Amino acid sequence: MVDRIIMDTVRMTMRAFYQDNVIVITDTILREKNYVTDDSVVYKLHLPRQDVRAALKQMKAIDLVHSQKREFQIPVSESSTRTRRVTAEYWFVDYRSFIDIVKYKVHKIRKQIADKVAEEKSSQLLYRCPRCG
Repeated sequence: MVDRIIMDTVRMTMRAFYQDNVIVITDTILREKNYVTDDSVVYKLHLPRQDVRAALKQMKAIDLVHSQKREFQIPVSESSTRTRRVTAEYWFVDYRSFIDIVKYKVHKIRKQIADKVAEEKSSQLLYRCPRCG
């Protein structure tokens, strides 16, 4: 239940503040149980790999998503016993940091509104009627 509420909050926040490509990639990450490789995002969205990686790097720079590299071994061929090491980067949304980002954005918006209201109040106080004085 709580996960659903947080996921809905993430989706609504993304739609309010970010571009379409970031929204679509975030939705894909959340739909895939919040742990996905960039290759699976490319496969699901049918977007160029370069665009997806650029968007993920941009999202990581502003802490919307985080990544984790994992190493695992896969067999070289079906008949061979040799294996090779493969590194994959998994992407996920850290809900705690995302909520902190939302709180910060709301704080900035409130501050802008308060500054604008204060500026309008101060400009109204400076106005004097030319006839009345």
